[in-house]
Amino acid sequence: YGNGGYTKIELYGNGREVWWSVKPNTSQSYTYSGLITVTFSDNSTRIYPVSKSGSGGQSVSGSFGLPKKAKAAGISGVAYGPGGIQISIPTID
Repeated sequence: YGNGGYTKIELYGNGREVWWSVKPNTSQSYTYSGLITVTFSDNSTRIYPVSKSGSGGQSVSGSFGLPKKAKAAGISGVAYGPGGIQISIPTID
């Protein structure tokens, strides 16, 4: 949580799936563009880009499957409002 809004990220399905959610602190429409960094059980990492558009005051979310079991995930990104205004969203590891 922060002045720019909040992010949430969770591993589920025994570490084989990622769920994420972002809610920028804005009353206008936006497009979120971010990167999810996943650390797998074998300590390898992979970066997954995510992007989704939302309405002001509303969150956007998504989920996807992973090729192997993960032990950690983090998310960072920026929401772009009308006219290219950027809203920095807190990073979560």
